Amino acid sequence: MLLAANIPIHTISSRVKTKSSAVTKGTRQGARLAGIEGLHDLLGLRIITYFADQVDLVGLEIEEHFAVDETYSVDKRTLLDPDRFGYLSLHYVVSLNSARIQLPEYARYAGLKFEIQIRSILQHTWAEIEHDLGYKSPDAIPQPLRRRFSRLAGLLELADEEFKSIRNAAIKYAEDVTKRIQGGGDAEINQESIMAFVQEDSAMNDLDTSISTQYGAPLESITPRFAGARAQELIRFGYKTLGDVREALEQHSAAVSTVAVDWLNLPDTSGERGDCERFASFSGGIGLFYLYLYRVASRDGSFGLVRDELSPATSEDDQVFLDMCARAARRFT
Repeated sequence: MLLAANIPIHTISSRVKTKSSAVTKGTRQGARLAGIEGLHDLLGLRIITYFADQVDLVGLEIEEHFAVDETYSVDKRTLLDPDRFGYLSLHYVVSLNSARIQLPEYARYAGLKFEIQIRSILQHTWAEIEHDLGYKSPDAIPQPLRRRFSRLAGLLELADEEFKSIRNAAIKYAEDVTKRIQGGGDAEINQESIMAFVQEDSAMNDLDTSISTQYGAPLESITPRFAGARAQELIRFGYKTLGDVREALEQHSAAVSTVAVDWLNLPDTSGERGDCERFASFSGGIGLFYLYLYRVASRDGSFGLVRDELSPATSEDDQVFLDMCARAARRFT
């Protein structure tokens, strides 16, 4: 549901109320409960979003896909006065909607109600720490500590807003740099500009396609993590702008493509690993990785120096690259 709506979620957790807890609550509230059906939180879900404004987006999905009990559902974010502090979250009591309970596998859950809490990761941080300190309500906090709690709550709320603002600014920057690249303009090298460059630049696309076609593996969409790694390498080599990268592609694309494919098909003559495992696919921007290795090797005269620059390996991917460098050092030097 949330994946289909393209809403990023940090975590979704669940808990089932223990028998003793249910009996205690039922006894305490017995006058207001009509059997077990009156316990609306026997099952509870907690959805943690990255940003505060995603809480409302999740809420809209809940309202669309479940039957919401308006009597017991509450937006606790609206309950605090501006000068009070506490955690803010959106609470729903829901049951399966009529369309869902028509399905045989869900029919036995008809009428069963459960609770869903939605909050941002910073709202969750506040709630968890407050709970760990043992304070059940603001009135329980000693007077000397209340002002400090208030300041902290305000800081977390400001942080939530600032993270949201940074996210929006990053989206706007990506849109602007994409338009600039589409118009043939330049930009500094960073994760966002590399993402746009790989998606929009024709010379970049030609190099990726050449490597992909010759090796026989399809291209996938570039990911932010892959783009960030390529940006780091290009900056480390000395490139500052996408104009530098364009110039390098104009001069070296053919050689880079040839070396990349030779390297990818290179057997391990040491006998330690056998033939190099074939890749099922490549990320868009793969040509930038081989451009970087080719340029370092050309500058320093040895693929072995590329190996030395990457050492020591800090991840499984780095180790694969080190092995490839070792084979390339034997093949091309």
